[in-house]
Amino acid sequence: MRRVAWFEALSWSDLSSSSRGALCVPTSVVLAWLSSGCPSELSCGPGTHVEGSVCVPDGVVDAGPSDAGPVTLVDAPGADVPGADAHAMRLEEGDPCPTDGAGFTTLSPTCDGDDLLYCSGAFVRRTDCTVLGDRCVPGGSPDALPRCDGGVYVACDVATSIGRCADEGNTLRCASGYPNAPGFTYTIPCATFGDGYSCMMGATEGGCVPPGTVACDPAMPSSACSADGSSIVRCSDGLEYTIPCESRLAGSVCDLGPGTEPVCVPRGAMRCESRTFHGSCVGDGIVERCDPVTAHVALASCGAGTRCRVSDLGFAACVPDESRPCDPDTAVARCFDAERLALCDARGWEASHDCTLSAPGARCIPSTPARCGVAEVCDVATYTAHCDGEMALNCREGGWVEVTSCSPFVPCRVTGGVAGCGG
Repeated sequence: MRRVAWFEALSWSDLSSSSRGALCVPTSVVLAWLSSGCPSELSCGPGTHVEGSVCVPDGVVDAGPSDAGPVTLVDAPGADVPGADAHAMRLEEGDPCPTDGAGFTTLSPTCDGDDLLYCSGAFVRRTDCTVLGDRCVPGGSPDALPRCDGGVYVACDVATSIGRCADEGNTLRCASGYPNAPGFTYTIPCATFGDGYSCMMGATEGGCVPPGTVACDPAMPSSACSADGSSIVRCSDGLEYTIPCESRLAGSVCDLGPGTEPVCVPRGAMRCESRTFHGSCVGDGIVERCDPVTAHVALASCGAGTRCRVSDLGFAACVPDESRPCDPDTAVARCFDAERLALCDARGWEASHDCTLSAPGARCIPSTPARCGVAEVCDVATYTAHCDGEMALNCREGGWVEVTSCSPFVPCRVTGGVAGCGG
């Protein structure tokens, strides 16, 4: 005979064979049964000893059922470890995970009152759901695992975890609160995505999908407009789902966008190419332009401090009053002010670039052409050009110090009030 774990309303025979694995390393999705072929013998903690292939407290003898709780170890029919009819014991935080004769864990996630009990690595873990303001909800079947209602807050690996279904109405996702932080598995109700959404498993992972989702060939991913043009139909990861355009934008329909990708656009919108579409102004505050996301003509309001103008090249755009028309082939960059660089874009308008985002202490340096950089501020009327070792320093128009590197072979010299390299 061999020992297996028995849980209230959940037995080892209920578990799919695919859920077994190695004990030493936890899986990426913590709610999957944890596995491992451990090469070393089972080691029990203080006050316990090995009996068969299970750690039991010292002094425990063969006995009938006890009131220790719903999690007990019992002899199952066909077990291959000689022993008595029952060993009752409460599994505590940090206890070694119970295993069968082959080294596989016999503990799957289960509720012990409002504690979520599971194996992490080779040790038992207990999550008190009440601390999270939740309660432990029994899954009821191998495909609907026990969980803390509102979120299963157990560790997971964000980099390797995949989405899966807790049950028909909930998906499990691994996420962290900030970069490089430990991940936690959360239960997300599919109803939060919309009416009728449910969780389905695709070829590699599961997630919440809209009503009407069916299986499709995972080897043939595709996106297209529905026959009536009202929706986007996608086949992804073995699931074909329909996204009504009306749910994204009232009065919209499906049409092909950039790269023949289906998009939802206002009914009657014309297709366009953003690099060649000139657009027009509707008064000063609205521009008709080619939306680069949908590749369709759309109206957009100009933001604060800008107005719609047409450049010498014929392109309409919302630009600030200080912007000048320009020729992108011949324009020379200039400074709008001490912090902003004016660059000529492809539409024939000067666009503002914030130099302070380039580097700490950076500003717009009014050289020819102007550029973003870090430079000392100076007063042209009072600054004295000088050499600092092999560096020639001069105050330039616009109030910035230009630094030129010389060399021992062409040293820095000041001539006629100007620092320079050589004679």
